[in-house]
Amino acid sequence: MESKTHTVPKPLWDALEGAFQKKIRELIKDIATTCRQSEKPLWDAYRQSKHTVQLLDLAEPTEGIYECEALCTNTQVYTRCRKTVVFGQKFCAEHEYYHEPPTSALPILQRCISDTHERFFIHKETNSVYDHEYNKIGLFKDNRIELFEIVD
Repeated sequence: MESKTHTVPKPLWDALEGAFQKKIRELIKDIATTCRQSEKPLWDAYRQSKHTVQLLDLAEPTEGIYECEALCTNTQVYTRCRKTVVFGQKFCAEHEYYHEPPTSALPILQRCISDTHERFFIHKETNSVYDHEYNKIGLFKDNRIELFEIVD
């Protein structure tokens, strides 16, 4: 990905910088409270270090390099977390100590998002289409999803 430079209007930058400072204050206070230590050493270390800001345009294709790779099991289908991660990391803060579950016996499904933002999962071997609860809802034919219509 190439680096781009954009001019940011001063009022917008000041507001953004204010938001960063507020979050930094909250983070330092939280760390000090959790460690039962004074905030002063953290503030001293923060003030001595150099800070840079890198804004990422996630509207551009990033090939998943800024997305958490942890598998979540909140439905019948394992899906990637996909929350934004710090540059160079594989997992978000929520999955920092994540261990990948054994998935060798599970079928591999390809995630597909429709124009109406519905999520579908395609089983590559059978071309079956599943919803997020792993209910078979259609077939994948000729590069198109054909959904079943269930009539009572």
